[in-house]
Amino acid sequence: FDPAAGGGRNRFTPAGGRAIAWCFPRYGDVRPNGRGEVTALRFVTGVGPSATAPGRSVLRIDYDLPDNPQAVRAVLDELVHVGPDLYLGQALLRRQGYRRAAWFALHR
Repeated sequence: FDPAAGGGRNRFTPAGGRAIAWCFPRYGDVRPNGRGEVTALRFVTGVGPSATAPGRSVLRIDYDLPDNPQAVRAVLDELVHVGPDLYLGQALLRRQGYRRAAWFALHR
């Protein structure tokens, strides 16, 4: 995450980077990050209303950017703070509205 820029890139193991390159052969933005990982799939962030829980404010991670593969652009992640340095997230797919594809957690 880059709070000043309002976005970031996902971190993957090198094998994950190869999987991204294999799944999306036209996507050419997999970069080593100098820590034995690679980054790919840029996103923008912002606080806003949840797509699935009316009245709840969430941290939104939106992949709908022109340089991302079309399938990835349909993903919207939403995060809520649930404990010290712990966030619960839901990955949503935009398909005639939003549908939950997965739950996940982020921690420091």
